[in-house]
Amino acid sequence: ARPRAFAPTVAWALARWNGALPVQMEAGADSNTAQIVLAWVDRMDSTRTGRTEITWDNDGRISRAHVTLATHLADGEPLGVRQMTALALHELGHALGLGHSPDSLDALFPRTRAIELTERDRATGRLLYALPPGRFR
Repeated sequence: ARPRAFAPTVAWALARWNGALPVQMEAGADSNTAQIVLAWVDRMDSTRTGRTEITWDNDGRISRAHVTLATHLADGEPLGVRQMTALALHELGHALGLGHSPDSLDALFPRTRAIELTERDRATGRLLYALPPGRFR
């Protein structure tokens, strides 16, 4: 599948996170000024299908996130819409600052198949955004 075919799926995942957290993400075309940049690749050089790299500012806030989504598995098999939905929810969660979850039902589980956010995903995000920026012990 081509990235354009997955654009509605990513928009859907974006809307799910927007409805769950006190922050809002907007889709746009200007990657120079965006805080979250999404890029498509055919496949990654590992078994992964997504990656999020985050840059933090000196105050502990996310200044930029670069999300990469693969359209194919490492063996060349194309991802389906359901797989891309789970991947987009997962990687956008990382772009918002969330880490992995130990619960296999959550969108942030390392090998997720979740196509909807769980209440735990939402609660974790709300808690993260209720805390002051920076490290905590």
